[in-house]
Amino acid sequence: MIALIDGNNLAMRCWFKYPELINNSGENTKIIYGFLWSLKKLLREFPTINKVYVAWDTGIPQFRKELYPMRSEERRVGKECRSRWS
Repeated sequence: MIALIDGNNLAMRCWFKYPELINNSGENTKIIYGFLWSLKKLLREFPTINKVYVAWDTGIPQFRKELYPMRSEERRVGKECRSRWS
């Protein structure tokens, strides 16, 4: 069985789910912790998985923006709210 993970989505979920986890160097490690915890849980719940692929956004402009330019405008409110919590 193959598992395909949306890396950006999982990283954002971990960022907002876990409290500040700071290592000895002063770096925040909550995304790494949450990502590995989720991967471990996935493999434990589905023992037949033998391959895991993680897809990351590349930062290249997406076709959705051309189809619906207001999409980004609607998301600005969400970014403002998130900045208050981080």
